[in-house]
This record gives sequence, structure tokens and C-alpha cells, in this order.
Amino acid sequence: VAGAQGTPGSGAVSGPCIIPRPEQLKWNPKSGVVLRLTSHSPLVVEGVEHVSDSLSGIWRQNLRSIWKNKCSTKSHLLKPAHPVHLSISAQLGAEGYRMEALNGRLSIVAGDPAGMYYAFVSLQQILEQHPDGQLPAFQIIDRPRFGWRGMHLDVCRHFFTVNEIKRYLDLLARYKMNRFHWHLTEDQGWRLEVPALPRLTAVGAWRKETLVGRPVSPMRFDGIRYGGYYTRQDIEEVVRYAAERHIVVVPEIEMPGHALAALSAYPELSCTGGPFEPATYWGVFDDVF
Repeated sequence: VAGAQGTPGSGAVSGPCIIPRPEQLKWNPKSGVVLRLTSHSPLVVEGVEHVSDSLSGIWRQNLRSIWKNKCSTKSHLLKPAHPVHLSISAQLGAEGYRMEALNGRLSIVAGDPAGMYYAFVSLQQILEQHPDGQLPAFQIIDRPRFGWRGMHLDVCRHFFTVNEIKRYLDLLARYKMNRFHWHLTEDQGWRLEVPALPRLTAVGAWRKETLVGRPVSPMRFDGIRYGGYYTRQDIEEVVRYAAERHIVVVPEIEMPGHALAALSAYPELSCTGGPFEPATYWGVFDDVF
């Protein structure tokens, strides 16, 4: 997707690349510069005082950093810095928004705070392509085609730190995804702290080594103990960070199979009594709860 966009099925209009493509994008370069945005553009929240702090926070978090990282210093000195007007209208529907630049004003109307967040994401992509903040007249109307837009991350076979997961969530948010499918338990490792069952992480979170290459005979292993897990505080931090980006965390806790890590910790929960150890290679294993 590059260079030209428009209403699907109609003639495309030259304009910025926004991913995913909006439902409607009207871009009018012939209008000349009608809007100048800078880090000092005033924010006007209209008729939604109960969410004004949240919207202001989204603005600061998603946009003002652009000028720090992307835009030239001269763009900050342009006068006037045109205002940004924000409002909520349920008529636009969940996660929908309308954004319009006209006559020295940027107006964003969203169906809910999530829609406002997605409008800011689109604006961020526009400004990355117009780092001087000078924009022609344009209008975007957008709403999601699918209510569930998700990505999966398996942290059992290969562990990811909380900071790495935050980076992953940032990327999901950039493309307006709203579900994070977090694969937390497997044969090769149990990653979720359960205080009442401490052996799940003391034993189940660590495998003695890991397969090198494909699981073909003869298999080769690296001989390195490997693992890790997330504390309750880690889980809470990830859930909070995701929620700030309008992403719902969907945990995957597998049963009755894919359970060797858990059965290594509590073999009495198995059908055969074990003994077991967390799997060191990939595949399907017969033992179940």
C-alpha cells in the first residue's frame, strides 16, 4: 500500500499511505496548506469533559513525540499553530472516527475513546510523511471492518521480556489491532506465576536445553538451561499497557494436553504419574492432565 488511496472500488486519490487503509480518504493537495500542526497546537476538547484528560493524554503520548523525533526544528516556529478540536459522537460507532482538515482547523470526531485513539494513529502516520506539519485539506472517515483484529505471541517455546512485549503491543497499536493473544503455557514451558502452585514456575518454567534446528533424527541440543516466567506484577503491567492502547489481552492456558511443563511440576495431575520434564523439542506429546 503506497502512494495512492481512496474509497475502495472508486478512483484512488493521491495522498499519504495509511495502514490499514481507511474506509474513505479524500486528499486535496490543490488546496495548498490549510493546516499547520506543531507541538504547540492547542487541543480543544468539546462536550466530553469526562474523557478530556484521557484524550489529552492520548494526544501527548501519540503525537507530540513525533516533533521531537521526526520533525524539523523550524516547524515549531511556524505561526499560527492551528488548533485540534476533539469530540465524541456515538453515531460514528465503536472504534470509528471522522477527521477533517479545513480552514486552519483539524477536527476529529470519534465514536468512542478507541476511535479517537485510532484517529491519532492515522494522524501520526500522516505526520511522519509530512514532518513539517503543513497539510492540505483532507477528510478521513474510517471504522473497522472486523471487530476482532489480533495477533498471537508464543512465549513458551521462546521467552519474551516485558519490554519486548511492550514493543510488540506498540506495533499492534500502530496498525489498529485490538487483541493480543498471549500463549502462556505449553509442553516446553509454563510462563504464568500462580502463587498457590509455586512449582509451576520453579520447575515448569525451565527446560534443561533446547533443540537446535529441526526435530529430525538425530536431534541436536544446545545444552543450555532455558526459561523464564511472568510475575503477577508483570502480567498486570502488560494488561495495563495494552489497555492504554485499546488492546484486550487474551491469555491462552492450554488443557488437557500441551501440559508437560505443568505435569513436570505436579505429576499427580497426570494420567500415568510420570516422571516428566519440560519438553526440550517441538512436537505433539501424549501426556495430558
